[in-house]
This record gives sequence, C-alpha cells and structure tokens, in this order.
Amino acid sequence: MTETVVQLDDDLYQRLGRVAQNLEREKDGLIHEAVERYVTLMEQKNRMDAETLEAMASVKRGEYHDGDEVLDWMDSWFSENELPEPKLYR
Repeated sequence: MTETVVQLDDDLYQRLGRVAQNLEREKDGLIHEAVERYVTLMEQKNRMDAETLEAMASVKRGEYHDGDEVLDWMDSWFSENELPEPKLYR
C-alpha cells in the first residue's frame, strides 16, 4: 500500500477524531474509506457524463427510442415475459 500525506484544517481533524473514537476505528482507516468512496463516486460521475454526451450526440444524429416502448420494456423487467430492448429509430 502506498502512503501519502493529507493536510486537514484543525476543525476537520477534530471532527475526524470524534468520529473515529465513536466508531472505535483508526483515523487513517476512515480517511482511506472516504477517499475510496469519493474516487468511486467521481468515476461513476465521469461515466455518466460521458454517457450523457453520447446520448446527446445520438439525438443530434437523429437516433431515438420511442418513449412508450421504453416504458413498456422497463415495466417488463424482472418478469417472466421481459420484452426485448426497444428498437433504435433513425
């Protein structure tokens, strides 16, 4: 595991200490967990941003799904008669 230095203002450091004490955990473990969750969240956000940009480009190309077909498809999820993914119109 690689080690790094994190600078925290006094108030945040005190708050971190209280949380660690309440949870009976080490501060470095809480910092590691917080950074891991934040990085995962930012990775998900970046993927969603890229998917949104691709969807917008798809619309500009004239590609779309019929809204009613999408809703019917979604309503069929987890049923014995799940519908196929709706047709992409161009």
